[in-house]
Amino acid sequence: MSKTKQVTDLNLIAYYLTLGFKYSSPPKYSRFTVFEFEKTPELDEATARFYERTAQVDALTLCENLRTIKAMVQEMRG
Repeated sequence: MSKTKQVTDLNLIAYYLTLGFKYSSPPKYSRFTVFEFEKTPELDEATARFYERTAQVDALTLCENLRTIKAMVQEMRG
């Protein structure tokens, strides 16, 4: 069983960062940019809330994180 969760959805990544989760290794880019997070029960619960649309986070922080992630992806793609 993998101890990390690989994520390519930029919105989900921004949500995780807004909640305080940290990615476990530098993002990788091949065809898609992949961020890895340590797989924990808290991460699983957060993922469920995200997809159930019951998550509540600070909107401004979420937008800032999304903007930062998009800039990182653009930089990686060159």
